[in-house]
Amino acid sequence: MVWVYVDGALATSFAVKPSLITHNPYMTDLSLALPQFALPGWRVVANLSWYRHAYCPADFVKLLARDSQGRVYELARGRWPYWELVSRGVERKSLSFVVNLPPGVYEVKAVGASCHGRYNYFNPDWSDVCADGGFAGRSPEELSWDVYEAASAL
Repeated sequence: MVWVYVDGALATSFAVKPSLITHNPYMTDLSLALPQFALPGWRVVANLSWYRHAYCPADFVKLLARDSQGRVYELARGRWPYWELVSRGVERKSLSFVVNLPPGVYEVKAVGASCHGRYNYFNPDWSDVCADGGFAGRSPEELSWDVYEAASAL
């Protein structure tokens, strides 16, 4: 057993990036801020932030809503090439969408991935297959409620 101390205190939680590039997440700590209440037809702005671990990849985010029956709806999506993003560190973006859901209570979360493309290495689109990163082997189009590289807390 190994004990790790940070500033004299026993460390109990860690954030470790795997060293293998095939398992290396480029995007972590995805967070989402939304108004708590919106009526159908209202325009809503979702504020997103995440941590970027690498310079080159493009970043993809989908905003999803799930109703009480488990149906999932896509509210908005964003794709940003690396030249529109910070090289490393915290990135902040916003997405705007019109609420077009039946009245009800929904869980909303953001899911994201970041990667080089297999077909367009430096500027992949939604249908390109990720060549590396935590979403390697999948296209960003596959981002879903349960499949993602990073997700916001509910």
